[in-house]
Amino acid sequence: MKKRNINIILLVLLLIIAGWYLQDVVLTSGYAPSKRPEFIFSPPLEPGEVRILPEPSNEPEIMLIKNLDPTGKVVLFKAGENPQFFRYDPAKGVIETVDSKEWDESREKELDCWEQSTPDVYSGPSYGQYILVAKRSPDNSKIAVLSAYGPKSPISGFIFGGGGKIFGTRYLEIRNVADNESIRRPVRIDISDNALKPSLCWSDGASHIIVHDLHRLTSDRFSIVDN
Repeated sequence: MKKRNINIILLVLLLIIAGWYLQDVVLTSGYAPSKRPEFIFSPPLEPGEVRILPEPSNEPEIMLIKNLDPTGKVVLFKAGENPQFFRYDPAKGVIETVDSKEWDESREKELDCWEQSTPDVYSGPSYGQYILVAKRSPDNSKIAVLSAYGPKSPISGFIFGGGGKIFGTRYLEIRNVADNESIRRPVRIDISDNALKPSLCWSDGASHIIVHDLHRLTSDRFSIVDN
């Protein structure tokens, strides 16, 4: 009897692992390219100098984006109060750290992701069990949906900002607004489940979607997904 119970437990665990692998690996397109901005250290103090720390702020951190050229294929980023610059080229599939030269030379439209931070109402289907945030494209034809696998913690209150914390892998999918049909397989997003306010930001021309946390930009990753 004891051996039978052990076999049942092992079978259940195997089914759980197989279900996770199917959900997280087989049925998705892998992880989206992501990048974590470097933490900028303050310069060392001179002898006798006292550093006055700024008051904590709830203001969002800066995330500006623009296309490198009119094709809209390559995206540039300007992130943080002490700006760091990044470049995403779909041909390479990675987000690279660059200097400010390309940003300064590009004459394309500059977008502030804060202006897109208000989410859109969405109650349709999603890949993950819990919908975190959704944002329509500028032409209102598509909607990007960020969801999580779960589970959701029953604990609420101050720690989780008034609601239960949602664990599990984050997924981004792009759906047609007209019929809510998914355009392609979901993409896994490498963003912490501690991100209290994940935000979605469409690039000019809606060629890409940026996933980030406006209030944790310098301590968390941001990702980009091709449309």
